[in-house]
Amino acid sequence: MKKSLIIIFNLILFFSLVTFAQAVEEYEFLRKWSTTKDTWQNPTGVAVDKNGYVYVAGDRKIVKYAQDGTYVFHIENIPDSGNPFISSHEMKVAVDDSGNIYVSLWEDNMVVKFDPQGDYVTKWDSWVDVTLQSFSETSGIAIDDSDNVYVCDAGNHRIVKFDSSGNYLATWERTGGGGGSEDGDFNWPRDIAIFDSSNI
Repeated sequence: MKKSLIIIFNLILFFSLVTFAQAVEEYEFLRKWSTTKDTWQNPTGVAVDKNGYVYVAGDRKIVKYAQDGTYVFHIENIPDSGNPFISSHEMKVAVDDSGNIYVSLWEDNMVVKFDPQGDYVTKWDSWVDVTLQSFSETSGIAIDDSDNVYVCDAGNHRIVKFDSSGNYLATWERTGGGGGSEDGDFNWPRDIAIFDSSNI
């Protein structure tokens, strides 16, 4: 009986490993690139638009590349700001279906929007939700099919939703604020993604 159980166990293990091996997707390396126009030390964010252009953020700038790594342009300033140059080393980036670029700036505590050509459109760092609210260490950023913008307000342990112009829509956070470890709580949320149009 014991021998039979060992044989059955080994068969189950074998078929489980075979099934797992078949389920693992294989990936093929395509290319890598670097550029003499911009040297990277600490890239912290990356996004790809619907046309395949790649946006890399970090080191106080955002750089746009074609699929083959050809440099297109870079952004490193915020015209409508007390400090015209981006000072954040840690940055996240997202691009909507129209090609508008949204960047969250960790040290600058703000979200900045640029048009598809990289020209400044608007920025926001505060909003009213009963009382005046502001970012503390903005991190991950994502955009849904309606161009609503979701931001990880990491230092405040919450996710905040805005429309594409920066108008406040909603907040997800622990009752009473602060970080937590229960279901639905956030504790320094650092990144966010949206799939199937509405799942976060």
